[in-house]
Amino acid sequence: MNWEKLLTEIGEKASGVLKSYYLTEEGKQEVMVGAGGDITMLADIEAEKAIVDSFNNAGKFSILTEEQGLLEVENPEYYAVVDPLDGSFNFKKGVGYFSVSLGILDLNFKPIAGYVHNVVSGNTYFASENGAFKNGQKIKGNSSTDLRSSLLHRAPDSSKKGRDTVSKICMSTRNYRTYGSLALEFCSVAEGSFDFLMHAGVPRLIDVSAAIYICRQAGCSVSDFENKDFDFSNFKVNTTNVLASANDKLHHLVLEKI
Repeated sequence: MNWEKLLTEIGEKASGVLKSYYLTEEGKQEVMVGAGGDITMLADIEAEKAIVDSFNNAGKFSILTEEQGLLEVENPEYYAVVDPLDGSFNFKKGVGYFSVSLGILDLNFKPIAGYVHNVVSGNTYFASENGAFKNGQKIKGNSSTDLRSSLLHRAPDSSKKGRDTVSKICMSTRNYRTYGSLALEFCSVAEGSFDFLMHAGVPRLIDVSAAIYICRQAGCSVSDFENKDFDFSNFKVNTTNVLASANDKLHHLVLEKI
């Protein structure tokens, strides 16, 4: 399977749908609460429909979706993990930083391909067994190991303990940013723009599977705050926190401070 070709074709279809609804009142219309627990806009539903239809036409995929949950088929060949609109609040508010995220798992739930597309800028991140790429050019996490000069992406924190943990690390860094599309922010670590990323909330598999794979294929280290890996086989379990670092040495420096 040519994953880059397939995921690019599917991602561009979804991106086209999102562009057609961006900055319109119709696209921001809230129509339901999706399987992921978030309020769903019309743009989410239409983009997801385009993605699901495309995967169904491409082969035997069981599909984990943002809005509909797990769509199973008999004797699947692969699992597709789909977030049609990562950065929904940005989309709703007219902030041009949101993405389409598509991940592929084999039947052993091992990630084998990842795709994240910035709908507004057009930048595309893709990873396979051959490495990680941005717009066709190979990318790699940076070599920074100095926390005092590092740039951290800090995602929203859902608990006091999480806020305290991340705030403590922030005090050791040069600065931090929060942009609102977790998949794209992972990719910023993968390309070397961010030194590391911390999310002490509850990122779901649909939010992070493609981006975690892109990070790892770019040579970055990804784990939870206890340096444990994630179980991609249980679609119902959320990760409790996530740390992605540009390199292994920096990763362990951050873990020591946690």
